[in-house]
Formats: sequence, C-alpha cells, structure tokens
Amino acid sequence: MKSMIAFAVTVLLACLLTGAPAAYATDIYVTKFDDGSIWKVDTVLGIPHLFAPGVSGTDNATHLAYGPDGNFYETCESADDVVKFNGQTGAYMGVVADATSGLSGVQNIAFGPDGNLYVASCSNDRILKYNTAGTFLGRFSAIGALSQPTSIAFGKDGNAYVSSYSQPFLTCLNGMTGAALGTVGNWNSYDDRGGHELLTGPDGDLFVHSWNGEYLKIDRTTGQYAGVFATNHSYFYPLGAGFADGYFYATNFTNGQSNGGLLLFNEQTGAYLETVFSAESYFRPSGLAVVPEPASLAILALGALGVVRRGTRRTR
Repeated sequence: MKSMIAFAVTVLLACLLTGAPAAYATDIYVTKFDDGSIWKVDTVLGIPHLFAPGVSGTDNATHLAYGPDGNFYETCESADDVVKFNGQTGAYMGVVADATSGLSGVQNIAFGPDGNLYVASCSNDRILKYNTAGTFLGRFSAIGALSQPTSIAFGKDGNAYVSSYSQPFLTCLNGMTGAALGTVGNWNSYDDRGGHELLTGPDGDLFVHSWNGEYLKIDRTTGQYAGVFATNHSYFYPLGAGFADGYFYATNFTNGQSNGGLLLFNEQTGAYLETVFSAESYFRPSGLAVVPEPASLAILALGALGVVRRGTRRTR
C-alpha cells in the first residue's frame, strides 16, 4: 500500500513539475476592443462566450493579462488606464493604474516573477510598477533606458525585455533593479521599424511582432534575431498572443476585415493552422490571456488516490 501511495504522489509531483498536458490544461480569453468586455473562447467549437461585460470607460481595450491573484487586468486606450476584473465572477473591480502615477500612453502589461504588474508607458518612455492592489511601487526602468516602450516580457533568466515603437531591437533590463543591460535581437536587416507585442515562449525564446506583419523570433541563448516565426495575412496585427497546449494563439485585430479574429499556429514552427473564430464588425478581438486551469490536475490527483484506495480494498 505504501508503495502505491508513493507512486501516486510521484506521478502527481511529476505532473506539477513538468507541466504535463494531461494534468494541466489552459483556457483562452480575449478582450473585445470596442467595449472592453472579456470573452472565454471555446477553442474546439471556435465560439467566444461572454465572461465579463465591459463598463463605462473600458472601451478601446487593447491588452489583457491574467494576474497571480487570479484576476484579469486590461488596458484601455480611451481612458489611458489599467482596470481589473474578478477572475471568477467577471465583476468589474476598478482602476489599478492611471495618470495619477505618471502613466501616459498605456501599452502592454505583464506580471513579473515577483508577482507585481509592469506597465509600458509609451508617451513618457518608462515602465511603471504596481502591486495587484493597485498600489504604485515606482518607476521600474532606469531613466534614459527606453524610448517609446510598447511591451514588456520577463525571460527565463529573470530579466525584463522591452520592445519599442520605433527601434528594431529589444532592450534588456535587470529584472530586479530595472537597470539597462544592453540590447538584443536587432532585426534591422529585416525591418527597420519597432515592435508592439512581445512574449516569452515555452523554451525561453522571445517573440516580438514587427510592424511588417510577422512575429519574429529572438534566440534565448544567443540573443540574436532568428527569423520570422509566424504570420498569416498581409494584414496581421495582433494585440494579444500566447502559447497554450502545444499551440500559438494570436488575435488579429482588424477593422472588420475577413482575415481578423483569433488565429492558431504551430507552436514549434509557427506555421498557420486555422482561424479559431473570425472577427466581425461588432467584435474585434484585441488582448489575449492564457489562463491555467488546474482542475484537471486535481482530477488526476483524486484518480491516482482512488486507484490506491481501490487496490487497498481489494487486498482486504
């Protein structure tokens, strides 16, 4: 009996440590640009379902993040702020960051390894830091380190990487102090313009969307531009993207054009696979958040223990 219990615990710990797909599924949520509502996507049927209605002031919603507190954080260009929605009920929870803390020209947001929220403030060249309660923790990026930041992502090395509206490279910042550590991934030979959507892949590589309409790959070990990773249409303008369950998802924000919606790509090659759902004039998806769903992990744990118990009963 003891050996069977040990086996069940070992299996459970292995799933926790390796993130085995069978034990750790994910959900995809997107924002509706026009009113700031949040929608949970049925990726099998290709249908978005309303999760959280937008409220006054959440129109022109562009980016979405899922916080370590289990809530959603959304940027709103019209109000130039970051707002929060309850991750269980979808209830609106108020403003987290706005101009009172120096935010100007809000762009993308990300949570750091410390659990705090980092916000790209494009118009005044800085990254600002907040806790999940909305308390302003100060300027993160060193003075003069950035120019028109558009997005921030934390690498597996613990450092922060920032894309720029106008510069064809990423700026690396010390993940603890915000001090500038240099630049990586210069893609000037391919496109001399900046990037506006940045994320870290499962293996630690960085992926940035260029104004040329592709996701570009920055190698995690060399820090060099490693070529085009994903594209689909001549007009590919994602405001949100994420890796989930072996795939790469990206919203394609268009003004009701037929090639908009939520797109699916191969996680390894970046090859376009399909459009999960198409955008309509009344629904232009912008931000995207990948939400871990640990329910399957709990089911696996209960199942493993159930096997032990059934085996125990058979021996009596």
